[in-house]
Amino acid sequence: MPKPSKPTTKAPTVLDLFCGAGGMSLGFQNAGCEILGGIDKNPHAIRTHHRNFPNCELKLAAKPIESITDLSELGLQPGKVDILIGGPPCQVFSVVGNGKMRSLGKQIESDLRNFLYEQFIRFVEYYKPLFFVIENVNHLRNHWIFPLLIEDLEKGVHKKTNCNYPGYNISKLSQSALYLTHL
Repeated sequence: MPKPSKPTTKAPTVLDLFCGAGGMSLGFQNAGCEILGGIDKNPHAIRTHHRNFPNCELKLAAKPIESITDLSELGLQPGKVDILIGGPPCQVFSVVGNGKMRSLGKQIESDLRNFLYEQFIRFVEYYKPLFFVIENVNHLRNHWIFPLLIEDLEKGVHKKTNCNYPGYNISKLSQSALYLTHL
């Protein structure tokens, strides 16, 4: 009598924004996920990500995420990304980064990095992943932008653009990450 075959399961797919060399990608890969690709503006970081994850479907050159205006041109269709992860730059949110910027006479409040989380929301709205994780330093919770970030996440990810759009629930706040799942 032949042995019953095990059902095949598809590994969850992950797209990593602000990926750097791929630390979060590595964690998700080690958890059994398939890394679709990473996006980062640092050429050294993105080259390292490509080397660390040579089988990625998406291999963009280094570019600022805000310069990607048409997400359909990335070649990943909505529904293809199961999990969206990312850690927007932390310099404007960290204690050390704030101190350095102030010592250089820079205006932290007007620094565009404060608002790069909006790009993350844009990707969530387009790809409609089952889950997403946005990670940053724990001082972010004390930063003036945090309530705005939460409000924008709730507004952006709860928009119902069609009947297939999943709703999301901010289910857990850790020291440095927001874990969000669909309802």
